[in-house]
Amino acid sequence: MFYRRPMKLLVQVEDSLLGQVASYWEFYGKPCRLLLRPAKAENLTAVTLDMDNPDAGSFVWALVERLHVRLYDADTRQTVKAEEVFMY
Repeated sequence: MFYRRPMKLLVQVEDSLLGQVASYWEFYGKPCRLLLRPAKAENLTAVTLDMDNPDAGSFVWALVERLHVRLYDADTRQTVKAEEVFMY
């Protein structure tokens, strides 16, 4: 998947889906560093990553499309829509 520009993202993931996140990360060749942190809400985890290469873009796209995660700009903490990140 083509991304519009490199971004530092926070990905909000349900705790029960962390195994699938790791599986997709390995499938795409571990394209970026992941930092897992507890989110402010219960049963959620925040995954911080830099989407700065095509494989990282494909990894994030898989998370959005298959796991229905929420994306946030890591610097501003503002919600980011998939349409703002990826070219369809």
